[in-house]
Amino acid sequence: MPPERPPIDVLRESYPDIRVAEASLIDAGPVVTGGGVSLCIDTTLHILARVAGEDVANEAARILEYTRARRANSVDFPPVVVRGA
Repeated sequence: MPPERPPIDVLRESYPDIRVAEASLIDAGPVVTGGGVSLCIDTTLHILARVAGEDVANEAARILEYTRARRANSVDFPPVVVRGA
């Protein structure tokens, strides 16, 4: 049995007209999407920061005991923010 293909490769091949980027999240203005199960927390905190401010997002991360992971993810796998999208 051949090895499983990465989903991002399948996405690229299936939809060649769509820009596919490897990032923790993509913020294109009205569309925000995150990759991976645990990165949904980072995506939610990003949206929370946009809507309610960075202080609120930081407090939510603290309550979730996610501050260290959030910081590490932002350095190791930074978000892509597309301005003017």
